[in-house]
Amino acid sequence: MRITYSGKSSLSFWIFLSLFFVLPPTWADSHVRIVRVSSLEGDVQVDRADGQGFDKGILNMPIVHGGRVWTRNDGRAEIEFEDASTIRLAPNAIINFDDLSLSSSGERITKLTLQDGTAYFDLRRREQDVFEIAVGHQTFELLHSSHFRIQSDVDGINIAVFKGDLRMTSATFAQVEVRKGETLTLDNSDPARYFLAKNVDVAPYDDWDKERRDYRDRYVGQAEAVSGINYGVADLSY
Repeated sequence: MRITYSGKSSLSFWIFLSLFFVLPPTWADSHVRIVRVSSLEGDVQVDRADGQGFDKGILNMPIVHGGRVWTRNDGRAEIEFEDASTIRLAPNAIINFDDLSLSSSGERITKLTLQDGTAYFDLRRREQDVFEIAVGHQTFELLHSSHFRIQSDVDGINIAVFKGDLRMTSATFAQVEVRKGETLTLDNSDPARYFLAKNVDVAPYDDWDKERRDYRDRYVGQAEAVSGINYGVADLSY
């Protein structure tokens, strides 16, 4: 049986948000995470790891451990985490949520795989948390709160850092750090080499990413000043 999530049901979102902040975190190591589709346009498909494959994405739909999100030709989606971190997927992108875990000590473990396409990551980092992104044969680890873009296709991988920095680990060479204002390029035809440039080129969906980021910064900031809460409050404040 498939569950339908209504994008117009503000009551259900209020209840969902209230329970998250009222109920104490008494669970042991688990996959209880609060991750949702916070914005979408066009054809967005979500696999809820229930064996049914992809189904139509709906606003406020939860993203679960082992799930996937696929933006089709005209689709765009934003995924929000508990701390108001976001991932924004441009059209024709697929991302896997390989591990969404929560330890008994409160450590959040997030491990993702960007299979294809362009994704923008606007992430906050707590010292005890783990956030890793696999792309091709490389893994990128979040070192600080960061804002960056990853483009992946059959030719290679391009990582542009707008803010913060990342660490890349690979089986073919030593760790590489990519800092603010730098772009790392990997060529699939020559996996033993990488190119690090001291600039960031403009990409087609940078303006959309900026619009969403400005929206969230404006309304999250207003609500955080009053409540100290940041998850979901951009939409509620708006």
